[in-house]
Amino acid sequence: MKRTYRKLIGILLLIGVVISSCDEYTDLLEKEETGDLDLKAVYSDIRNAEQALSDLYNRVYNYTNPDGHFNNCGKFTQSCMVETFSIYGSTTAAFAHNFKFNVGEWSPSSNYYTNRYPQRDFGDFYRFDYAAIRACNLFIENIEKVPFDAEYGFSQTEQQIKKAEAKFLNAFFHMDLLRNYGAVIIVDHVLTTTDSLIQGQRNTYDEFVQFIVNECDEAAAVLPGEWSSSQLGRVTKGAAMSLKAQALIYAASPLANNPNKPDDSPFRGKYDPDKWNIAAQACADVIQLNQYELEQDITKIFNTVTNKEVIFARMCPPGHFWEFATLPCYIGWRRTNGGRNQMTYSYMKYYKVIKDGKAYDQDDPASGFDLQNPFVNLDPRFYRDVAYNGANLRQNRIVELWALGENTSSADKAANLAQRNTYLHSIKMCDLDINPLRGRAGGVAHHNFQHLRYADILLMYAEAMNEAYGPDNDALGIGLTATEAVNLIRVRTKCLPYPEFMGYTYEMPLMETGMSKEAFREELRKERMIEMGFEDHIFYDIRRWRVDPATQRMAYILRPTLYRDEPEGPTKIRYELVEDPRAFETSWYLLPIPEPELIKNPNMVQNPGWSGSPESEN
Repeated sequence: MKRTYRKLIGILLLIGVVISSCDEYTDLLEKEETGDLDLKAVYSDIRNAEQALSDLYNRVYNYTNPDGHFNNCGKFTQSCMVETFSIYGSTTAAFAHNFKFNVGEWSPSSNYYTNRYPQRDFGDFYRFDYAAIRACNLFIENIEKVPFDAEYGFSQTEQQIKKAEAKFLNAFFHMDLLRNYGAVIIVDHVLTTTDSLIQGQRNTYDEFVQFIVNECDEAAAVLPGEWSSSQLGRVTKGAAMSLKAQALIYAASPLANNPNKPDDSPFRGKYDPDKWNIAAQACADVIQLNQYELEQDITKIFNTVTNKEVIFARMCPPGHFWEFATLPCYIGWRRTNGGRNQMTYSYMKYYKVIKDGKAYDQDDPASGFDLQNPFVNLDPRFYRDVAYNGANLRQNRIVELWALGENTSSADKAANLAQRNTYLHSIKMCDLDINPLRGRAGGVAHHNFQHLRYADILLMYAEAMNEAYGPDNDALGIGLTATEAVNLIRVRTKCLPYPEFMGYTYEMPLMETGMSKEAFREELRKERMIEMGFEDHIFYDIRRWRVDPATQRMAYILRPTLYRDEPEGPTKIRYELVEDPRAFETSWYLLPIPEPELIKNPNMVQNPGWSGSPESEN
């Protein structure tokens, strides 16, 4: 019984159900100098070492923070997805950083970018990731000093698995640095105050990617393919292989694989079109594990404990905070700073119109799209993802979102308006059976934030296969072309018998074969925008694709306006497109190194386009 109890405590710590007990280890593991006595206290017993490993998992960021505390909930600001820092989203007035970013009122020295505030905030992941990397290296270098414990079940095999978990997490935090800043400094050991790397130069992009790949390969060689239900949250072989595939996709993409700038540097790798072949094979290797499947109920992908689609998720206890912060005001939060992940029409346009068994872009005349009746016959994912004026969010909750027009008064105010409003709210990961206005009595859901899922692998595979071989070529011989990979996702995308689908019963039409590489690339990117949107991907995708900055400088808001033709007449709604100017420069393809880091290390070069950089543009 004692052994079972001890193992249960270890598991709870690992998956994040108990996190407060790790705080004492957080300070210990972030010390610049750690004495022998401190290390002995942590690594003299597996129980303490397991808490150190739990600390590593708890450092993985989590948007869907379950407990209402704002530490470690999101990368940029509290509970706001990165899409709100783009033309595709916005948020409430409570979070001014988003607005400043979107109009270009920020720099490497901005307070909210360099984290001169006490809480973790926008731009702070440079410091955050390196603190996590230090903790990973401490664990990797010391776990083999922990005595084996047969009673606790700690053997040499378990020791090497735990070390492999830390290696994966080390690669994970390096990957986060890569997609934000390009190649910075690889840290593969615990630094001391006299270490030369503290004043080191940036690694090249190819070196940085290869380090991530090597860490993932080493971890995958040891990690099990899956864990029992009591061990959910621990990384697996498939997770390590998937992270490797993601790193190779970034390395192959236009930002890092530019024929006009073909040399390996911190900002991009050596140009090599074969990088797409390598990335495709890495994705194929994950597919051929035959371990993952697409969840067929699209409303259940993000709010169950786990499903066959999940590859790596930040585990959390059940909660209702995501609904509280994300559902429209007075459906989630009782005040007007709810609805934090707002969507613009610039994003909504990617949801295709379904007509006569075909999928059309909204601006295709054949679609029949009507701006005055804009929410009909759209991609089924729209009805799962978006709270819009007139949406049915179950429990008899009909959304009211509109501005006031002529012949109206304050009595006509919409019920669900946030402080600032795009009149569309991303609710993609919400459980609509929850009523957060009732607190936990209104229900809780499992919002384990999915950093890697199988749909992403299929889309990355499709992207790489198309670039390497074209859309309809099964060149790797695994029985799957780029087009077929996308269609696996489309087959499961269907309207379901829930109120939010408004009685529709259609399915998403399949992508057609026979497209050119260029036409497929365009359609694939549109598909990825919808399937992976508001999941911490699109902010980075538009950068790695090196999209034209001119396309990112104007957001459009679809504003419903309530009005009356006559003062006593019935109310009507009209929809208007409103321009919302934004800023975007080529320098934004990579975020700048925060100014304090440049001051601390004069050998650290700034990213292209920012003051002091050796390159004027990326």
